Amino acid sequence: MIIPRSPEIERAVIGQILMEPRLLKKAGLREADFEEMALRRIFRAMEGLFHKGQGLDLPLLSDHLTGEDFQTLNQISSEAFTCENFPLHTSRLKEFSAKRKLQNICAEGAGKIHERSLEESLLKVKAGLSEIMTGQGADSITGAEMAAHGWKAIEERAKRRGKLSGVPCGLRSLDDHLDGFQPSELSIIAARPSVGKTAFSLHCLLTAAQAGYPGAFLSLEMGRDQIESRLHSNLSGVPLWKIRKGIFEARGMGEDNGRIKYSKRSSHSPYFRGQEPERRYFSHHLPCGKRRGQNPFP
Repeated sequence: MIIPRSPEIERAVIGQILMEPRLLKKAGLREADFEEMALRRIFRAMEGLFHKGQGLDLPLLSDHLTGEDFQTLNQISSEAFTCENFPLHTSRLKEFSAKRKLQNICAEGAGKIHERSLEESLLKVKAGLSEIMTGQGADSITGAEMAAHGWKAIEERAKRRGKLSGVPCGLRSLDDHLDGFQPSELSIIAARPSVGKTAFSLHCLLTAAQAGYPGAFLSLEMGRDQIESRLHSNLSGVPLWKIRKGIFEARGMGEDNGRIKYSKRSSHSPYFRGQEPERRYFSHHLPCGKRRGQNPFP
């Protein structure tokens, strides 16, 4: 059986990452994408150092590799590479990896076709194909494993003593009902126009940010000025119509002016616009962890 692989591309990718460590973050590669075991171990060591914020130089890598693996890495570092073809190389590497997975799925299915029922065989193949296509697999577990994991989750909840297990939205009744927004759950907010969907979403994001959770507000409709006004209104408590008309200073409302200045200090964070003007894309990255639990305005 011919195994889909390219030793030259695998070595080139390792050499290019060694030259430009920042490529490791952009590559989206996994250890299993390398067919050669030595290169898998080298990639694992590089990934570990990178996530710790350390450099990918040979002396540091030598502390995490065996003598044979380090000799392989030393040989790769002595070869000449350019980073221009890195996207092409990573694409080919992922393609070979996906083909190997497909090959293993077919081989395993054929080898156990007489041991499994037709339904079980199809489910195994479907789960494997899902992992290849989405990068996320589906595992089957027994009832005993589910019960053990569920009991562990119950014990963890008991330790919280009533505290939220998810991300707070800022509305006590809704947080009590949902126990906060839970991981891996998709929450969709739907209503008729001008009901308050945007205000509610922004309030949820700001509440989460104050609790220490990062977030981002994305819009394909509203421009930067609209979202900024809503952001300052929510942070300061000043009605949106006052901010839009700019009357909080004209009438000498010192309290409103102070609230606006506070919201300006609280919302310092970068803005990003999309490159396609026709989509009118806008996002605002929210501050997180600042003034946690503090409400400066009664």
